[in-house]
Amino acid sequence: MVCPLTVWEGTLRGQVSGHTTFIERLVAPILFFDLPPWVFTALYLGFAVLVALTFWIVLPRHRKPETGE
Repeated sequence: MVCPLTVWEGTLRGQVSGHTTFIERLVAPILFFDLPPWVFTALYLGFAVLVALTFWIVLPRHRKPETGE
């Protein structure tokens, strides 16, 4: 079910179907980038290296169960 405000906005903007909402127009430029694929590959690899370095610098340790005394 489409929100009545979305239908009203679409009518006022001259859109019959109302598929483009205010939030969609607001968020789309933030979520969708027009960049070459190698940029995304470099970002993914950089993030993976950052995660690996974090695990290497701060070693995860298992805690001993508390006895509750």
